[in-house]
Amino acid sequence: MTSTCTVSDIRFCFAEVQARLRTAEALDPLHLSMQRDYEILIYLLQHAAGLSLESFEDRLLVLDYKVMQWCYRITRIAAPQQARRALNEMASVLIVLAQNMGEQARVHTEA
Repeated sequence: MTSTCTVSDIRFCFAEVQARLRTAEALDPLHLSMQRDYEILIYLLQHAAGLSLESFEDRLLVLDYKVMQWCYRITRIAAPQQARRALNEMASVLIVLAQNMGEQARVHTEA
């Protein structure tokens, strides 16, 4: 089973990935979709005017994502349920980062 989000798709996939974690057998395509979303979010946060990862909370979220990514890589074959939980945590982190980014963008445009 592959993810419905493609590289040419401009939308983020993390919410869909989180929903599909309940039923998807193949986890690697979901991981790849989230990794793409993570890279885009980080790029936007580093390069867009008015957006940043300056808050302690945002930095902890990025650290959490990276730790869960390692957990996924370590457990994906031997312990698929733990790998699934790691992917779910990664998706949750991306959702919060995207929400924070949206709030920062709103504040920046209102200023």
